[in-house]
Amino acid sequence: MSLRAAFFGLNQVPPPPPPFAPSVLTAVPAGANRDDVLLTWDDNSNNETGFEVQYSTDNSTWSTLTTTAADVETYTHTTPTLGEVTHYYRVRAVGGTGNSAWATAQITGLLLPLDNHWTFDEAISSGSRADSIGLATLTDVGSNKGYTTGKIGNAVRFLSSGWLENNGDITNVETFSVTQWVYFPGDTSGGFFTLRNPSNAMPVRSVRESGNWVVDKFLADLTVTGLTHGVWHLLYVGYDMPTQTLYASIDAGAQVSNTHASRPSAPFTARIMFGVADGLSNSTFDNDDPQFRRRLLSQAEIAALYNAGSGLAYPFQ
Repeated sequence: MSLRAAFFGLNQVPPPPPPFAPSVLTAVPAGANRDDVLLTWDDNSNNETGFEVQYSTDNSTWSTLTTTAADVETYTHTTPTLGEVTHYYRVRAVGGTGNSAWATAQITGLLLPLDNHWTFDEAISSGSRADSIGLATLTDVGSNKGYTTGKIGNAVRFLSSGWLENNGDITNVETFSVTQWVYFPGDTSGGFFTLRNPSNAMPVRSVRESGNWVVDKFLADLTVTGLTHGVWHLLYVGYDMPTQTLYASIDAGAQVSNTHASRPSAPFTARIMFGVADGLSNSTFDNDDPQFRRRLLSQAEIAALYNAGSGLAYPFQ
């Protein structure tokens, strides 16, 4: 090699390439309230110094959430914008010789935090059940209750009578929604859920009749088909107080609704019950993971809850 070539470094080893890009970036709801986003990806390089994680709500303006250490393949975003917002994420490997291409993912709709959540995970046949979010402990009334394997952890099993209720801690209720998982081992009928105000006007009184779910029984029956036995079902009921309209669905299906002038039109204190509904016979059924929110849920949010309980994006731990 000539001295000229040696002088200009033509015999030097070229620098190593930038790290390979990560792949299989996923974004799923996480956290006890489903208001975090868990990101995971595959690390395809062996020379990165870390991974840069960026976030956007418009897929245009990006902010860096963190730069991880090398070999990390997960990050939890704990402060995303809540509600019906599309969240965009991108992750790239960074290194001393450059950065990789971006891996991208997006997720739409995160639930606003829960107001009340009863996991029903207590392995007890009697006694109160704790509210994991608020202060609305459910007290034990009557007998014939047990516990069993639920949809998520344990569940309460009601055996023909008795109920769990809260009477006074959920105040100033207006628009609200309740979700819960139920399981009927046999093809039987009975009442199993009530929410009412002190004057006994009942926005929600539920009963299973002929394989259907009848909501607001005795006032303005709202019937949702498909409450079959032998299968866990996610029930959603929402009440829009300004219009006095009740909405209901099973397993994130199409919502049915009706309006009635006798329903509450002013804020009230809720008495919430799970188990036998007043004045209605009840058969054996299992109840799990009821949740109460002071707003209606969108169809996408109901679907996210249903899919989560079905194992597609488990958000409850």
